[in-house]
Amino acid sequence: MTTIALIAYDHCLSSSISLPMEMLNAAADANRVLNNTDTPPPKIYGSNRKIHCAGGLTILTDSHPRTIETPDLVILPAIWRNPLTVIRQQRFLLELLKKWHDQGAMLCAVGTSSCFFAEAGLLNKRPATTHWAHFDAFQKRYPTVQLQKDFLITRSQNIYCAGSVNSVADLIIYFIGNLYGADIASRVEANFSPEIRQSYAKSMFNEGETSRHSDEDIVRLQHWLNENFSQKITSENMAKMLGISVRTLNRRFNVATRQTPQHYLRKIRLEHAKELLKETNLSVAEIAEQAGLNDSSHFSSTFKRFMSVSPSDYREAVKSKIFS
Repeated sequence: MTTIALIAYDHCLSSSISLPMEMLNAAADANRVLNNTDTPPPKIYGSNRKIHCAGGLTILTDSHPRTIETPDLVILPAIWRNPLTVIRQQRFLLELLKKWHDQGAMLCAVGTSSCFFAEAGLLNKRPATTHWAHFDAFQKRYPTVQLQKDFLITRSQNIYCAGSVNSVADLIIYFIGNLYGADIASRVEANFSPEIRQSYAKSMFNEGETSRHSDEDIVRLQHWLNENFSQKITSENMAKMLGISVRTLNRRFNVATRQTPQHYLRKIRLEHAKELLKETNLSVAEIAEQAGLNDSSHFSSTFKRFMSVSPSDYREAVKSKIFS
């Protein structure tokens, strides 16, 4: 059973609760339809039944955070103005955060709620980010934290910080991929502002990361696929390149990346196709060819299967929102 908890407190920004809530509920719905799996929806927890958010909105909570036992994902919303005032009122959360961290839960802070992690001692000598307007105060109060001013998202083990409400949307797609799989993440992404999203990996500082894994052969293959995805590539081609069997290729690639080599290749091609649809006036057939899918009919059906919209509809939605 997947347990997703959003922690609400007075003076939080409701948008940093509502947007993740909508995206995570969409993922749970897709999981129910596609995989016939009944997934518990995310819940909002707070020390009071009614939470008075910044901007005058009120949120009703489901239960107290102390009732959360072993969460998979915990999200702390952004705090309006001085975060220390809220933290003093919610100090009980510091021990809970340390417990959930030790249990291996993914912990996510939006904006200045990263101060909760710092106050709990979870960010000592670790990278983090916060809202840009609070950089100086954050660095002064938490000098041992490695503040990453050039990154919108940071990751240190299972602790994630998003600098703003906008950047948390990128991170939620990543969490959905972890919890429900890449296909469902793609479907949710297609329905939540694809024209402004970037892959979380492009804007994330990932502690200690030089590559995603240590299998040098698979790293070499990944680099080759990123450079040659437009060619006709089969599993046999990839296995021959590494001097191993297709079965061994699939096993090692899955261990290293949690996906098959064909799935990895398809993601590269679809991402390239999305960029071309967004930024060029090439025809769908031309984009299919450049993405390595020479059959435009196959490309269109594949694109629609994983993005929930056709290439033409995606282009129209993206360009109308960018240029209107």
